[in-house]
Amino acid sequence: MRTRIGQLVMLALLLAAISLPVTARLSVRVVVPLVARDFAVGDPWPTPQATWTESPTLTATCTPEDTMTPTQTATPSPTATQTSTPTGTATPTPTGTATATPTSTATPTATATNTPSPAKVRIVPSCCQFDAPGDDRLHLDEEYVCLENQGGLAADMAGWRIMDLADHTYTFGSFSLPGGSLVKLRTGQGVNTATDLYWGLSVAVWNNDHDSVLLYDGGGLVVDQYTY
Repeated sequence: MRTRIGQLVMLALLLAAISLPVTARLSVRVVVPLVARDFAVGDPWPTPQATWTESPTLTATCTPEDTMTPTQTATPSPTATQTSTPTGTATPTPTGTATATPTSTATPTATATNTPSPAKVRIVPSCCQFDAPGDDRLHLDEEYVCLENQGGLAADMAGWRIMDLADHTYTFGSFSLPGGSLVKLRTGQGVNTATDLYWGLSVAVWNNDHDSVLLYDGGGLVVDQYTY
């Protein structure tokens, strides 16, 4: 029984020592008298003799492990690449070559060739003289009818005829009236020319106050007529 109690006492002392802080912890040396081993119930509680021996304070120095200091990775600075600026190549300015200006050659202007208009024979009332001066029978060569070719080409009047209302008829022989020309057909007698033709009558043909002049071509068509 005493042995059991002694063990309990020692256990209590150990627990008390363990509960001390580390920095103030002392090594407790418990000396239990040998007589305590024969401790009987009812005996006074033996005072344990504790010898305090100061234990050196254990200062835990944490030696840090080798700290892996991150090695700074050198970021390569962009190397400026020198871009060569193309040297301007002087472009040779072409030397102006004097070009001889061709002398303009005057192109002869084509002369318009006037094509003569067709023959156009007409009676010219303003030129005609139907009442001869004085006695008509004495001046028949002064009674006449005027015809004019108003065309450009000569009119071949062979076979043409002139008539009045009384059917007195004059037939042209071989005769050509040039363009723009005029001829007088006289009632009396005379010598034919390019400008004067003679009917060869001995009496007057044209009435002094009223009559009609009819002109027919060689085909019998009425070319012109004049009534006064």
